[in-house]
Amino acid sequence: MAPLSVIPGRIRLESHELIGKRHGCMSLTNKINSVKGIIKTDINPRTGRILIIFDDSQIIAADLITKVKEFLNAMAVEPFAGNMLSEIQDTNRNNKVISNAFIHAAIDIAGHALLPKPLRFLFPLAVNSLIKSL
Repeated sequence: MAPLSVIPGRIRLESHELIGKRHGCMSLTNKINSVKGIIKTDINPRTGRILIIFDDSQIIAADLITKVKEFLNAMAVEPFAGNMLSEIQDTNRNNKVISNAFIHAAIDIAGHALLPKPLRFLFPLAVNSLIKSL
């Protein structure tokens, strides 16, 4: 990880280890923001770029770069500790929404195809409301 730009009160870094790791970026943002003198941290999970705005009277750029490297090394040692669990939970929530939509669509199609006219609309509504209550 090398600094892309360093100006007083602002550092831009890049870490390829962060690309595609949204939860890792959020975790690193929280760690960096806990350092005294940090005003704002922005990490882009698509590019792996880290923008840190800081008060240069409280912390110098070299110390800040060292801190970020330490945080990244700590994340590399325990790469998926809390982050993987939250990513799995997000995936499970998305899959549940997709499977619920599929179930509701299947009930609607079956109701319209198999039932006589008056029940075509009532049966899917009743079954969907039963599923939602579970």
